Amino acid sequence: MAKSVAQAQVDDSQDVIREVHHQVKNTLQVVCSLLRLEGRAGGESAAKESLRRCEGRVQTMALVYDTLYREGLCLEVPIDRYIRALTEYVVKAWGPLGNAIQVEYALDSATMPTKAAISCGLILNEVLLDCLSSAQTHGGSSFLFVRSDVHKNGVRLRVDLEHEGLVPRELPKLSGQIVRALVQQYGGNLEIHGVNGLRYSIDLPELSSR
Repeated sequence: MAKSVAQAQVDDSQDVIREVHHQVKNTLQVVCSLLRLEGRAGGESAAKESLRRCEGRVQTMALVYDTLYREGLCLEVPIDRYIRALTEYVVKAWGPLGNAIQVEYALDSATMPTKAAISCGLILNEVLLDCLSSAQTHGGSSFLFVRSDVHKNGVRLRVDLEHEGLVPRELPKLSGQIVRALVQQYGGNLEIHGVNGLRYSIDLPELSSR
């Protein structure tokens, strides 16, 4: 049976949206590559760390559009696949340190609007970067556990890093500002605690999900 005119228009619109996602993703990937090259060019370790964090923030957004494009979706992001892809990217970017970290997941399979997914991703990116930075300072192997609980009253993210000798600390200044602003935007709460490791618990009760 031939498609109706209305259905054909809907399909065409979805194709356009997916192509826009693809182009946005490609543009953001170029920015990531430029930041990565700049970081490898030399300079102070603090500057390299700042560039690494900037690259992670851009990649967080690029992965949303990459997920939408690969999944053939227009507006809703599968949060479990997105969180897994983001975590794997951040860990792999740390090279030898990332190879020494064992990662496990417990992720809900809900979907989220693009804006909500980017907010979750930006928070998770800052937390993961802080975990890896702390692990690098202390050396040795680590175990990382990433969990998401999505329900009608919002989202809970939890990241645990088990590493001997690590104690809780405040997030770096800019990272802390980004995370607190996003958490406050969704009426949420952030807790950092742990023994011989770090535990980040983030509740976002006003973050919409599907």
